[in-house]
Order: sequence, then C-alpha cells, then structure tokens
Amino acid sequence: MALFYLSSAGKFIEKFQEVKEATRQAAQQKAQQQTNGSASTPVTSASASPCSSRSVPTPPVPSQTPTSESGGAEDCVPIAANQIDHVVSSLPSNVNDIANTLKSSLVAHQRSQSLSGLQASKATDSPKHQTKDKTSVASLPQSTVEAQLRYENDRLKLALAQSSANAKKWEVELQTLKSNNARLTGALQESTANVEEWKRQLQALKEENTKMKSRVLELEASHGNPEAIAELRKEIGTLRSKKETLEEQVNNKDNELEQMRKRIDDSQQGQSASQKVEDKLKVLLADNEGLRSSVSRLQEQLDTTKSSNKAKKGALEQLNQRLAQKIQELKDIQHEISNLLNS
Repeated sequence: MALFYLSSAGKFIEKFQEVKEATRQAAQQKAQQQTNGSASTPVTSASASPCSSRSVPTPPVPSQTPTSESGGAEDCVPIAANQIDHVVSSLPSNVNDIANTLKSSLVAHQRSQSLSGLQASKATDSPKHQTKDKTSVASLPQSTVEAQLRYENDRLKLALAQSSANAKKWEVELQTLKSNNARLTGALQESTANVEEWKRQLQALKEENTKMKSRVLELEASHGNPEAIAELRKEIGTLRSKKETLEEQVNNKDNELEQMRKRIDDSQQGQSASQKVEDKLKVLLADNEGLRSSVSRLQEQLDTTKSSNKAKKGALEQLNQRLAQKIQELKDIQHEISNLLNS
C-alpha cells in the first residue's frame, strides 16, 4: 500500500510539472502579446492551447471552458484545474489533500486572491503535518496494547508473589500444628497406659487387703495372741496408708487423663482447621500455577508485540523518509508555481 502511494505521488508530480510548464508558456505568450500590442488570439478548441496540448481527456466543465477571445494564462488556469481534477480522482486520500491544495492555489489566482490568504491556506493544509498526525494516530493503538500487556504482566506477577508468600506461611503453620498434634497424641497414649497399670495395682492391693483382714480375723479367733494381733494391725495400717496413697495417685492421674482428653479434643479441632488450611493451600497452589501460566503467556504476547513493533517501526521510518522527500518535491513545485503566479 505504501509503494502504491509513492508511485501515485510520483505520477502526480510528473503531471503537475507538465501543468507548470504549460502555465509558464502561457504567461510568456501573454507577456509577448502585451509587448507587441496585439490582440489576444481566440481559442476555438482545447487542442489549440499549449496548456490543453499537455492535458488528458477530461469531461467538459461549462464554467471553466474558454469560449471568449481572451486566451492566454487566464484560460490555462481552468484547464490546469481540470487536469488536477482528473489526476486527483486516481490518487489516494492523503495525496488528494495535496492536489486539492494546489488546485485551490490556481483557482485563487484566477479570482485575484491575495498572497497572504494563499500562504494561510498552505499553512493550514500542510501535507507534512497531516502525515505526522496520521503516523502518530496509526502508532497509538500499538503503544496502548503494549502498555496494557505490561500492566497485566506486572499485576499478575504481584499476585503470584503474594500468593507464594501466603502459601509458605500456611505451610509453616500446618507443620507446627501437625507436630503439636503428634506430641499430644503420644503423651495421651502414655498416660492412658500408666492409668491402666495403676488401676490394676490398686485392684491387686484391695484384694490383698481383704485377704489380710480375713486372716487377722482368723488369727484373733484362733489364738488370741496380743503380739501377733499388734503386728497384724501394724501391717494393716501400712497397707491402708499405701492404699490411700495409690488412690490419691489414681485420682491425680484421672485428672491428668481428663486434661489430656481435653487437649486432644482441642488438637483435633486444630487438626480440622489445619485440614482446611491444607485444602486452601492446595487451592492457592493451583491458583499459583494458573497465574504462572498467565504470566508466561502474557510475556510471550509482550515479546511478540515488541518484535512486531520493531519491524513496523523500521518500515514506517523508511516510508516516512520517502514521503518526506516527495512532500519536499511537492513544496518546491508549489513554491515555483507561486513565484510564477506572482510574476
């Protein structure tokens, strides 16, 4: 498309040089006729004029077709405008703007407009400024897409870092809860075993105490020896004190066992909470994987966009240089035409 624009601009420049040459010849003829004091040569057809000899076939325009005997440069100006109309119809939009500017210059000269008004029109419809504006507008969507991709990439990276930090913290808390639960479970099992052993010993002592009481009664009934009775009573007292001590120890162990059961219940609740944390951790790990894939995908898109932007930038720079050269040639031609019109 850019090559088509440049070729069209080249054709337009060649055609405009022909129009400029025809205008110069017409101006020379008019000056020569004024010097000789002779009348203007009537123009009877479009092929008799130097301007029309270089023109292409155009549809007749009643308001601009020369029908009087005036001839000269004033008749060449409408013909040149018709030639510009024909060339403009075959050019793209950005070159049409340049052609319309030049055509307005010729029509303005026909109507005796001032030079300051023509220069203001040139400044307003400058093709160089139009080319810069179109280039900046064309490059705006690409920069916007690249900025959007960078923003999404940074946002996903930040979310991934926060999720990773939270996952590590919850992993540490989960391991702490698991270790506490294992330690409490071991202590509970050990205390339960000790309580069972002490209960067995207490039951054995109770049975032995009952046997001793029955033996004392038998001895008292059979012998009636006061020394043996005193010794038996002493042994019975020792056994009773040992029994009370064991009962007290059993009560203490029962209390400890109850406390351990409460702690086990609390640890089970903590374990359920840790299970929830573990489930949440799994969900976060899955989210992290999704975020990583999104970050990698956006990074690939960003790299692709950068590479394509670099290639497009090189092509646009070359196109801009070539268009600048063509525009400079058009400006030189317009400057020469202005000099011719002012002379």
